[in-house]
Amino acid sequence: LALPQFLDGLLGKLLKLRMKLAGLTNTLKMFLGDQGAQERAQTLDDAMDRVENFRRKIGRLETSLKSKDLTSFLIVTVPTKLAVEESKRLLNELQREGIAVNHIVVNQCVEGSSGESSSAEALANYYSRRVAGQQKWIGKLQQAAADVS
Repeated sequence: LALPQFLDGLLGKLLKLRMKLAGLTNTLKMFLGDQGAQERAQTLDDAMDRVENFRRKIGRLETSLKSKDLTSFLIVTVPTKLAVEESKRLLNELQREGIAVNHIVVNQCVEGSSGESSSAEALANYYSRRVAGQQKWIGKLQQAAADVS
């Protein structure tokens, strides 16, 4: 998410460096002859044009990512401590960047069951504990994402 901002800053610094190098190019023209220096200057100008074009594309990408009409995120997680914590971190980061999150999907949820034999009872107890644990983490995710539909 920080890549567009990072690249914009980096490309801005490269453009400033290009402006500083323009003076050096003129000096090179005097020492190396006009033709060789002109070719080097043109190559540098072409590269900087490409960098500026890329910078504009990154700006459009960032605008698109932040447009609620064009882009929204769907967070998909499982109801475990690690996954919920990571989903909460992602949700906070997206909200901080102004990127819409419309839904959160929780996969691998276990529903409670009951059994008749002792092994079935053990399995039912396992699933009951697992359901309770998952419900705990789903609750924490719901608290963190109260404003997501």
